[in-house]
Amino acid sequence: MALSVWEGGKAKEAAPAIRKAVNNAKLNILEIRRGCGSWECGCGRAHTLPFLVVGKSGSVEVVLKPAPQGLGRAVGDVAKIILRMAGIEDAWGFAKGHTKTTVNYALATFDALRQTSIMKINPALKLSTPIYAGSVANAGSVKS
Repeated sequence: MALSVWEGGKAKEAAPAIRKAVNNAKLNILEIRRGCGSWECGCGRAHTLPFLVVGKSGSVEVVLKPAPQGLGRAVGDVAKIILRMAGIEDAWGFAKGHTKTTVNYALATFDALRQTSIMKINPALKLSTPIYAGSVANAGSVKS
């Protein structure tokens, strides 16, 4: 019996399990917020995280901080892939715990990105710092 790593997607054969897992993933897509949250940059582009976020899964705890433009993704290999898919070009990251468990490291990074959409933002911060939500292509036009 094939099982997907994430919830849902159970089937007796591999193909239906993969289809169910893909459908479940499409239904659970999250919007993350991006912005220029680094005090060193202030360019106004959506190239990094708008504020510090922390994610946890198992023993792994990931801290992601906004970084100035041009720094790149200063995180581990697993987190670097997830941040690239999220459209974040620059970020500092710190991890604690057993990061060799790549599934927990990936889930902790994903949880940290989820915190950007869960956290409430002060209206004064919204006016002073452009924070964008949505696709990377719309980063210059859609504000949240």
